[in-house]
Amino acid sequence: MALSTSKLAKLGSYHGGICIKCRQVSKWLPSSLRTLLNMDSLQTRQIGDPILRQEAEIVDITTIHSPEFKQMVERMFKVMRKADAYGISAPQIGVGLRVIAVEFTGKNFKDLKTRGMNDKEIKRLGFSLVTPRVFINPEYRVIDSTLLAFREGCLSVEGYSAIVPRAKEIEVSGLDMEARPITWRTMGWPARMVQHEVEHLKGNLFVDSMLYKSFMKNDWRKYIKK
Repeated sequence: MALSTSKLAKLGSYHGGICIKCRQVSKWLPSSLRTLLNMDSLQTRQIGDPILRQEAEIVDITTIHSPEFKQMVERMFKVMRKADAYGISAPQIGVGLRVIAVEFTGKNFKDLKTRGMNDKEIKRLGFSLVTPRVFINPEYRVIDSTLLAFREGCLSVEGYSAIVPRAKEIEVSGLDMEARPITWRTMGWPARMVQHEVEHLKGNLFVDSMLYKSFMKNDWRKYIKK
């Protein structure tokens, strides 16, 4: 008799008299990803959405090699680029899987200068070019624990920012899009980007780590009466 995935998830097995509970079947099978990709827009999930507060699931090899997973990652980059952002996590597009993507382009550098940031300030903040990178099931270890406190925002807390302390240098490891192990040692703003996105996979947002009195609405000046 064939059993449904929901029934299989509830079954346990006995080994040496000890009951071993089966791993729960993931809700993010390729079929469910396909449904979400057909329905969802290029909007980012916003604070208050329960998925942003849930711990993301580990991605298995079968899912990584599915066309639906590749479409999901493409969706992540589209959403990120549409917002001129530097990083994104899968939960931010409504998928509770441990996946992040980061990049920092020449266009991003130009945008910083358009907003009035000079070369000296860009260097102080540690910005550098980052080619498009995807990390599946990422983990990082701190190389330099010096805390650098700079202002950052988030696609899921639209219109607001705060000063957040983060480690200066890290090494992140995970799997690439071919399910091969990869590592990347980085510092400055790219290290901040990775730390920010990995926090999303734990169900955390920058508001949980910020210096609370630095939290602000980015366009607050427009509300001042002249």
